Amino acid sequence: MLWTMQSIAHGADFINFFRWRTATKGTEMYWHGLLDYNNKDNRKIAELKKINQRIKAINDIVGADFKASFAMIRDYDNIWDSQLDIWHNHLTAGSELEIFIASQLNHTPMDSLYLLDDTDSKDLEKYPVIIAPHQVIMNEKQAQILKEYVHKGGYLIIGARTGLKDSTGACVMKSTPGLLSDITQTEVNDFTIVGPKDGKVYMNWDGKQLDTGTFNEIITPLENTQVLATYADNYYAGLPALTEVSYGKGKVIHFGGTFTRENVKALLAYVGILEPERASVELPETCELVVRKKSGKKYYFILNYASQSQEIYLKQHLIDMDTKKIASGKITLDAYETKVYKLTDSIIK
Repeated sequence: MLWTMQSIAHGADFINFFRWRTATKGTEMYWHGLLDYNNKDNRKIAELKKINQRIKAINDIVGADFKASFAMIRDYDNIWDSQLDIWHNHLTAGSELEIFIASQLNHTPMDSLYLLDDTDSKDLEKYPVIIAPHQVIMNEKQAQILKEYVHKGGYLIIGARTGLKDSTGACVMKSTPGLLSDITQTEVNDFTIVGPKDGKVYMNWDGKQLDTGTFNEIITPLENTQVLATYADNYYAGLPALTEVSYGKGKVIHFGGTFTRENVKALLAYVGILEPERASVELPETCELVVRKKSGKKYYFILNYASQSQEIYLKQHLIDMDTKKIASGKITLDAYETKVYKLTDSIIK
């Protein structure tokens, strides 16, 4: 049930189980199906019947959009380059994982947005914030799409080594962030990997010290660029680590480090999208919150990944899609239990 509801929560309108009956011979004889060798009803069939009842109960959700608070940019040139370039992978693999973990732990739903040949700036407009962790390879079309997105009012966050290479994988003979430097209004003339003897390198941001990850760019701000945070350690202590600038109707943040769950949480809070549904529901870290939206209605999927029961708190009157009854206040979810709620207009005072 948990696996099925996770798929539906993230946008699936059809679920197919492979396989139905377990093969008695051949290379898939241990690839167990819903039915075991004896063809008798079992626990899996009983659970499938419950899934069937649940899907009928939530059928109104078909066609609803997955509601993401931000998107993380990816593209195949950078994926393939990071598989071959150890330095690139050193940055990207860790940052993408930490961004996802920060999203999950802080109940801030995210999308992975792939820049394809037919992608244009309109595909980005539904996201108030976009994080491009380490677009090491950057071409003119991608840069133009991101510029248009920001100019129309989007919030773009970039990380270290952005714009280092061209589409052939060659390093360009200009300072990073390369093709985006005119909208970040920054340039990088010094940088370093954070070595084993350096320990963690922190930045001072609004009274807090945040880990800047495994690679550091020392950012030079240009015209009208605001320094948000400076490095607290190493030979570049006191120099810019995080900057922000307005461009058109939007803004661009240039972060000189790699992403950790702590600095991502701080960034999400700063741009105003952290825990967007906290006015409706409070959850422990072990529960995932997914939101789908259709015809002005919101549907909350709450998934308990813990092997113990967990308590959630509904701050608004929500309709339990299974029972069709109003639910509010403290709710206990059993181990691995899932709930689906529909938002109503009545708020608990």
